[in-house]
Amino acid sequence: MIVQIFVVLGQKIYSPDNLKAFKLDPNDVLFNYWHKVTIDVKRSDQKKLDVVDCLAEYVTGAFVPVYFRQFGHEYIFYVRDCVKALNDLMRNELRLENASTGRGDIMIYLNVAKIELSHPDPDRTVAEVLKSRRQELTQKVTYNLSAFDQDKRFQNMVFKLGFPGNFEKICRLIKDSGIPPANTIEMRLYRNNLQDLTPLQLLKDFYFEHLDITNNTLDLQQTSLVFWMSAPIVEDPSFQKIYSPDNLKAFKLDPNDVLFNYWHKVIIDVKRSDQKKLDVVDCLAEYVTGAFVPVYFRQFGHEYIFYVRDCVKALNDLMRNELRLENASTGRGDIMIYLNVAKIELSHPDPDRTVAEVLKSRRQELTQKVTYNLSAFDQDKRFQNMVFKLGFPGNFEKICRLIKDSGIPPANTIEMRLYRNNLQDLTPLQLLKDFYFEHLDITNNTNLCCNYKLRIVKELLSNVERCNNTVIFIPTKGHGIPESHKAQATVPQSYAATPLIERRPDTIIQPSYAEPVAPSGQLCIQLADPTFHFPTSGVHCTAGVKLNFMQFNNNLWHFVMIIHNGCYSRRDILNGLYAIQVKSNCFPYHYINGDRADTFYLLDSFNLMHEIYNNGMELALPDANVSLKVEFRLNVIATKRLDAIKCETAIEKALQERIDDAKMVLDLSNFAEAMEKHDFIFEMRNPQAITTLFACRMGRFAPRVNTILLNDNEISVIRDVLLLLSAQTLDLSNNKIENLENIFIINSANITNLRLMGNPLCKKYSSSLQYISAVRGVFSGLKTLDGVDVANDDVTNGYRNWICSPDCFSFVSQFIDKYFRAYDSLHRGNLKDLYSRRSILTVGTDFTKIKMMTMQKQKWQHYTTLSRNMLNVANYRQKNHLVYVGWSGIYDALCKLPPTEHDRQSFCVEVPIYSDEMAVITIYGMFREQIQSLLDKELILGFSRTFILRPIEADCGLFGNGIRYFIVNEKISVFNPTIIQHQNAFKVPAEVPERPKEITEEEKKEFTLMFSDCTNLKPGWSRRCLTKVNWDFKLALEVFVSLFEENKIPAKGFIATLPKDTPAVLPDQSRYM
Repeated sequence: MIVQIFVVLGQKIYSPDNLKAFKLDPNDVLFNYWHKVTIDVKRSDQKKLDVVDCLAEYVTGAFVPVYFRQFGHEYIFYVRDCVKALNDLMRNELRLENASTGRGDIMIYLNVAKIELSHPDPDRTVAEVLKSRRQELTQKVTYNLSAFDQDKRFQNMVFKLGFPGNFEKICRLIKDSGIPPANTIEMRLYRNNLQDLTPLQLLKDFYFEHLDITNNTLDLQQTSLVFWMSAPIVEDPSFQKIYSPDNLKAFKLDPNDVLFNYWHKVIIDVKRSDQKKLDVVDCLAEYVTGAFVPVYFRQFGHEYIFYVRDCVKALNDLMRNELRLENASTGRGDIMIYLNVAKIELSHPDPDRTVAEVLKSRRQELTQKVTYNLSAFDQDKRFQNMVFKLGFPGNFEKICRLIKDSGIPPANTIEMRLYRNNLQDLTPLQLLKDFYFEHLDITNNTNLCCNYKLRIVKELLSNVERCNNTVIFIPTKGHGIPESHKAQATVPQSYAATPLIERRPDTIIQPSYAEPVAPSGQLCIQLADPTFHFPTSGVHCTAGVKLNFMQFNNNLWHFVMIIHNGCYSRRDILNGLYAIQVKSNCFPYHYINGDRADTFYLLDSFNLMHEIYNNGMELALPDANVSLKVEFRLNVIATKRLDAIKCETAIEKALQERIDDAKMVLDLSNFAEAMEKHDFIFEMRNPQAITTLFACRMGRFAPRVNTILLNDNEISVIRDVLLLLSAQTLDLSNNKIENLENIFIINSANITNLRLMGNPLCKKYSSSLQYISAVRGVFSGLKTLDGVDVANDDVTNGYRNWICSPDCFSFVSQFIDKYFRAYDSLHRGNLKDLYSRRSILTVGTDFTKIKMMTMQKQKWQHYTTLSRNMLNVANYRQKNHLVYVGWSGIYDALCKLPPTEHDRQSFCVEVPIYSDEMAVITIYGMFREQIQSLLDKELILGFSRTFILRPIEADCGLFGNGIRYFIVNEKISVFNPTIIQHQNAFKVPAEVPERPKEITEEEKKEFTLMFSDCTNLKPGWSRRCLTKVNWDFKLALEVFVSLFEENKIPAKGFIATLPKDTPAVLPDQSRYM
């Protein structure tokens, strides 16, 4: 390769012959210039790297040879920014002498070429290589600098960490790289020919977790020099005592040598550098029985060094083994103990405090149950500077003592997960013998002895009482394990204990090699076989059950499991339970929605469970048209002294939370949410829920309540209910009551104020008069209905909407829905079909001066610029320009108005004229502009719109019996609402229309043939009918049945004309609902 550095004039030459001083003349060195170095070693068989290594013995500064070339016995290269390194060569009289290279002469040519941007830049290259060798983990940074000089990016230069100046440059770059103070550093420096580790002192503020300096030319003094940087513990040799295998005089520490509140250092020499840190810790666990928490555990070659505190018992365990380790994986190792190396400071790590914090974060408190998830406990991120292994029996004992002293109530159970902790001894669990274990997982602890483990567990559980009357019903034959539970490594969740007070759950041990642990009379679970099963004795399946189920009609809690494949929600399961037509309570307690099964507890629900039992232990889901397998675990626990968790008790507590004495309101809206806080499923769409609710000693609330809110509860039926005698206001809005026949309140005459809006029954009546009359037939004392005064017998005063004839109700409803749905959409062009070429539109506004001052001008300018108010038109000639004629002009005007959303609940409709020639519709209500950005404020305005419509085409529509109307004249008025109108606007959320599912052409053909087969219509007429209703099969059938009953379908639409005497057979719509 041709050297790309061109020599210029002005150079200075230094050689052994003209040497006048032992350093360069500062005036001879020019800034930003290259310098050339030639080395004559008198021999041509020397390797380039041998020459570089020889230079490293003399040079202490940064030194990066560029374009290093050999010509015979001469070696030539360029350097820059290295005056200190060149002075090191000057001090040696520009001569090299080495056993491998022999003697050589050096010549230095200063200022041979100016540095250009295209030339190699060692600093930039080093920074790039270092960045690529860095890896950031969670609170840890790793630098893999092994064989650093062999990186491919150093192709034109030689960067050896053997030069102390180069290593110092690396350390400075790491120091300035912005490593967070809480992070630790792992650095690998092997195979770098390092000679000096002093630059590592630049990193003294960081915590070194691992430092690999193997395969270098360091002496032992250099190795020991860097240990101080591995931890922020400053050692003081004043009170230090050393114990080693060579000076061992006893098998325990001298108590006088151990000072209180001091750190002790342990060094383990395993004679091999390829051992992992955790292997050494596991080897220590074989000898140590006391608490043992190594802090700042570091490896330096084949030595492992760490600090400990408050662990005299553990150190004596090592002393008893003569300070030697021996293990198949680690081999043999020697231990040295340095007592009292540093006084404990507040800034030092505190293992006890850290363990307590981690244990607290691993604790989860449920209803009368405490869970400790201690799996892989030592891998918690908070143990970054220490090693806390539960494999040390003393550490496990410390955990058990903390749990015992944590204040767990005696009635609670414990679930403990201990897998992947390398446990060796379960004896500390005896500290927890006074607690009831619901679940204990000790899998993946390879050092546990099976027989010893079972003995400890049996002793641990020896004092636990259990129910002896549990019977399990399962829906399958054979041994009774459902197919979905086969080949599992763990017991299904359904066999976990109930969280009820004073129950005695079965304890389950999960390791695959455990033997059954249960008293006599209990069902045992054998886990030795991967496809575990229950013993056949005591298990009753649907096939050949001989027990009389009536014996379980008692006051005991029963456990229920609904087995599924994860495709069904809690609502689907509850719908199936509520669909069972029996008079029985169904208020599940402690409902758990699992991936493969839902579980809960029932009390006083015998009729419901008996019905499931008679159905073959299956539950039918009406919405999904499937049946799920059910499993019962009966007689789980007796109910004595369990009033705290009875449903009636939970209801009383929820009622106390929902009563407002100041306003005399009992708020039962969305009552299921209040009951879920007490772990009960209490939904009022369950017909038995309301009866149970009002039977719970509600009489004591009578003097304090005159308003009962039952809105937003999905109530469909409310019958045989006696409300509080003091209640006068009842809110049943936003429920699912379809008929007034579903409402039967014994003291309904007391109700004077009723709200029913938002129920399906409100849409059944063609006029307000019919609606009000029907409701007053049930509530005779009614004065106010849905906020409207209905006490006066004058019908007009009771109307919210005034319609001249009930015949136009359907027409007006369809028009309003279609018009405002299109107007509030993003495409007002859909209104084109409602206007003709001669249609007229005018706009008017009424913004009073007082209210105009409170509004920003740009908010109402959209309306005033289109307004034809004659008193406000400045140029009288423009009055005709503000009359919009024809669809194009009307469309332009409508598009200038901002996007809106109308409050349908605020609409008041008047239809003073409805005839074959004309219809006049006036609508009053509220609307708001759609917010265009987060900075815009919501603007609510009032409006009135008057439409004059004329019929223009007859015999149109689905079956040719419809009439098409055009809007011939429309007037829009916009005004400021009153304070009351503004407050009442948009209180009821608008219904969001469901997005129709896209139907393929193949599906359309199938629907057409199916509809034709069902209705006997010709395929063309069938497709026409389905298209009109957007391929809604159910709606199409309803339309067909309605028109068929009114005899509005022509005979030519049918495939075959039926004789007049043939009775009309309507399709069975239930098949398609």
